[in-house]
Amino acid sequence: MSSPTQEVNPNSLPPRIWDPPLDPQDRKSPRPKTPPPPSNRPPQEPPAAPEFVPGSPTPSYIEEVLLPPAITPKIEVKLLILDLNGTLGYRKRSNQTMNPRPYLGSFADYVTHWKSGLETMVWSSAKPHNVDKMVKRCFGRRKLRAVWARDTLGLNTDDYNRKVQTVKDLKIVWKGLENHNFSASNTILLDDSSIKAHMQPYNHVVLKEYDEVLCAQDQCARSTESVDNDSLDQTLLAVIGILHEAVRYDNVGSWIRSGGLWAGLRDISALPPGTASAGNGERAPAFAQQDVKVDNMIAESVEHSAESTLGNNIWYQDPDVLQTWITRGIAALKEFKIPIRP
Repeated sequence: MSSPTQEVNPNSLPPRIWDPPLDPQDRKSPRPKTPPPPSNRPPQEPPAAPEFVPGSPTPSYIEEVLLPPAITPKIEVKLLILDLNGTLGYRKRSNQTMNPRPYLGSFADYVTHWKSGLETMVWSSAKPHNVDKMVKRCFGRRKLRAVWARDTLGLNTDDYNRKVQTVKDLKIVWKGLENHNFSASNTILLDDSSIKAHMQPYNHVVLKEYDEVLCAQDQCARSTESVDNDSLDQTLLAVIGILHEAVRYDNVGSWIRSGGLWAGLRDISALPPGTASAGNGERAPAFAQQDVKVDNMIAESVEHSAESTLGNNIWYQDPDVLQTWITRGIAALKEFKIPIRP
C-alpha cells in the first residue's frame, strides 16, 4: 500500500564516505570499435532487417542478482551508463536538434560530482557524429568516463546503416572497462527502452520516454510568464533520488530485483507468491524462496523484459513512488549544494 509522501531532511540522510575518483588519465578509455562501413560500396538500400529474437540472461548473471543486497559502510563506486535520445532529451529528426529534458543541468552536475559515487559514461545507439553533438549539448565540458556510440554495438554493415532493434549487452562494457571490475553488482543502465536491457534486466532503471509530446508540453509551460516548475517533467529529479539511494548498496542488481525502485511504498506481498517487483516491468523470485531454479528465472526475465507495462508495474507510473524519489532527489542536490535548475 502507498503511504503519504514525506519531506526528506537532507541532514537526516546517512553519512556518505567515498574515496576520490581515479586519476583523470585513467578515465581515457578507448571506445571499442566495430569495422566502419566500407566506403567503396555503391549506395544502396540495405535489405529488410530480420525479425528480432531476444536472448537470455546468463545463469551466472541471475545467480549474481539473487544475492541479497546490503548497505555498505562506505560508498563503493558504481558505473552509470546513460542513454541519450528519449532519456536525457528529445532529438528532432528534422534538424537533429537536441532538446534537453527539464533539470538536465542539475542532473549532469550530480552524476559527475565527485561525491556521488558514480563513474558516468554515455552509450547510445546513434551514430558517432550525432552522439558527439548530443553529448556536448547535454554535458558541455563536464568529464565523462567514456562515450560510446553505434559503432560499439557489434552490428554488421547492413544493420549499422538501417533502423534495427539494438541491444545494450552490459558484458561489452564490462569487457571494455575490464581493468575496473565492473559487473552486475555495480552497474546501472538508464534507458527509456526495456528491450535494450533484456540481457541484464535487473541493472536497468527504465524511465518514461521523453518524446515529442512531452517536449512540446514542457516548451509550452516554459513559454508562460510565470513557469510552474511542478508542471514540467521531473523525471530526472526522481532519477537523482534513485541513484543517491542505489549507491549505498553493495549489489545494485539485486537491489533493483528485490523491488528497490518502489522506494518501500509498493506492497510486494500483493504479488504472486515467490515474486518481487523490480519496478521496471520485471518480476523476480523473492529472497525468501531458497529453492529458486535459475532456468525458471531466466525464462521469467526474458518474458517480462519486452516493452510492456504489466498494468501499473513500472515505478514512475505510481504517483507516490515518483514523488518520493523527486523529494529525495531534491534533498540530494541540496546535500551536494547543486543548484536546482529546471
